[in-house]
Amino acid sequence: MVSGRDFLKSKSKKQREKRRMVSNWIANITSTVTYRFV
Repeated sequence: MVSGRDFLKSKSKKQREKRRMVSNWIANITSTVTYRFV
């Protein structure tokens, strides 16, 4: 049985990892676009 706090903690951890993935993805696209147009 998972307690509410652990559930929230794992949820926020997932959101943090997701946000990091998205920011990495955006950075990759930005650098690719910049590289292409230079």
